[in-house]
Amino acid sequence: MQLNTTKTNETHLDKRGAASNPVKTLRMKAHKVTLFIIDFDEVGADDIRTIIENQKYPNHCISPDVKSIETVDIGAWHDDHPLNKKETSDATYQALFEN
Repeated sequence: MQLNTTKTNETHLDKRGAASNPVKTLRMKAHKVTLFIIDFDEVGADDIRTIIENQKYPNHCISPDVKSIETVDIGAWHDDHPLNKKETSDATYQALFEN
């Protein structure tokens, strides 16, 4: 992973309004990640949110913030469930979560 760093000559003011030395700033990015989670253990949406947001990621490298969760009933789970098959899982997902 390569970090984009930029040196800046901007003058930054401290809490008292005094000019401080130029600082090296990192160019940051935000990523929107869409996850599809099948809840085999009936953890529930609220606890899934908590689990994702409160994981201890090494060096605090990411800080996830779950913005929304949508829940649908997918019926009884079995080996032939369309979400369990590579050939049908994408289409089934799309059908379940159409807006």
